[in-house]
Amino acid sequence: VNAASNYQKYLKLESPSAQICLKLGKNLCDIGEYEEALENFKICLDLDCDDGYLFFCMGELYEKMEDIKNSSYHYLKVLEIEPDFYEPYLEKAEQCESDSENSSALGLYISLLKIDPNNHKYHRKAAALYQKSENSSNCSSEILYHITKCIDLEPSPNPDPELYCERALLYLNEFGEIEKSILDFSIALKVNKMNLTALEGRARAYLHRMKDGDKVNAKNDLIILVSQKDGYPSENFFLGNYFYHDEQQIEKSVQYFVSAWKNGCSDVLEQPDDLALGLVTKFVQQTDLTKTNTVLVPTLYQMALLSYDTHNKKLYPPPVVETEEEEDPK
Repeated sequence: VNAASNYQKYLKLESPSAQICLKLGKNLCDIGEYEEALENFKICLDLDCDDGYLFFCMGELYEKMEDIKNSSYHYLKVLEIEPDFYEPYLEKAEQCESDSENSSALGLYISLLKIDPNNHKYHRKAAALYQKSENSSNCSSEILYHITKCIDLEPSPNPDPELYCERALLYLNEFGEIEKSILDFSIALKVNKMNLTALEGRARAYLHRMKDGDKVNAKNDLIILVSQKDGYPSENFFLGNYFYHDEQQIEKSVQYFVSAWKNGCSDVLEQPDDLALGLVTKFVQQTDLTKTNTVLVPTLYQMALLSYDTHNKKLYPPPVVETEEEEDPK
């Protein structure tokens, strides 16, 4: 406020210059004196001020006045008048990123998008910085907007699967748009059929939707997923349940139950009957039943302790508990 007042006093003493009127207009805009700010900017125009920054400030002023048409016009005039206008601002944004000043970097990229609204790089940076912000959970709409702009600006023959996965996860987790999430995950998988994020996400989306065939589709995605990488306990647990209950393939279900167990899935122990039968099946398969001795099947708790070496993370068949052979009375 003091700065604006001082500039106004100066103008009463001196002939107005474009530089002084521009600074005064910017200060007036910042304190909400929009009409007076506009008057000073128009003086700059009358003085033939050919300055990209003037048009940027006018775009900002019209934006605050909610005059979108005039705002867009003046923002787009900036690079027309001064093609290199963006360079110091981009350099500063990148430096802020390097210094982990994410909020400042985001503000600069948003400003750059005002003068260059179809710049793929700026939209990508803005989306990433919103995701890093402390209140990212409240920025879902902004993140979705910038990712969608990136997708729209991508050349269609070469879609970026990671962009589609990011948008699909937003649709699934933040907006509940299941159909849209499945579509985006499917596009990502067309580009790379082994994309782990897309396989996991599409399976979850199928299980949320649960139309005819969705459970089978989810199973197929998860089988590919767990075959590529360890560390998916809940996915292995689902597969164990699927093969146990839906297809009655006990031998196959144990493979997934045990994998879920080894990766720390506590849900396995909450369904002891399924795990026990699977482990018993595995136990019997690895035991020579042609022997005359009696085979005693250990309890689930004993099998859990004896079968899993927590240090080496390897599953071993439980030891066979033998009884002494009874003497033939003859």
